[in-house]
Amino acid sequence: MASLSIEPLEERVVENHIFGLLYSQSWFSAWIIADSHVVTKSVCRLVLARYTHPVSFDIAYGIFYQTGLAVLIFSTAAGMAYTKNNTLRKHLANLQTGILGFVLLSFSVRILTKEPEGMLPSVMCHFALVLAFSMCFMVIREKRLSPKQE
Repeated sequence: MASLSIEPLEERVVENHIFGLLYSQSWFSAWIIADSHVVTKSVCRLVLARYTHPVSFDIAYGIFYQTGLAVLIFSTAAGMAYTKNNTLRKHLANLQTGILGFVLLSFSVRILTKEPEGMLPSVMCHFALVLAFSMCFMVIREKRLSPKQE
């Protein structure tokens, strides 16, 4: 079984990114607790590409969400380019395919259709199934590679 290891320099970058995300999500959690109107909104409504709401939380959360997707897209591409581990390369390819499938389908629907009375955020959230489906391949691969336990 191939082990997936991270170089020390890359490990620091990953740790810094994780702590940055932890800090950001803690900040958003505090904001959600402080603003009782936030929890009534649809997550899909907050992350649409066009920001028509002047509410600062919507803009901040949308930027946080879209930045996370962009980091995933570009970091998986960089990982595939630099890793020598074939299993990790396949995992990253599955992850990137799922993210791009989800994002590109969502953008396409948003650009090509008009919103039919609030239905579009729900439809766009269902495109996350593309990401979930591609991640299933990762799980199957890991299960196949892991040693049998009895």
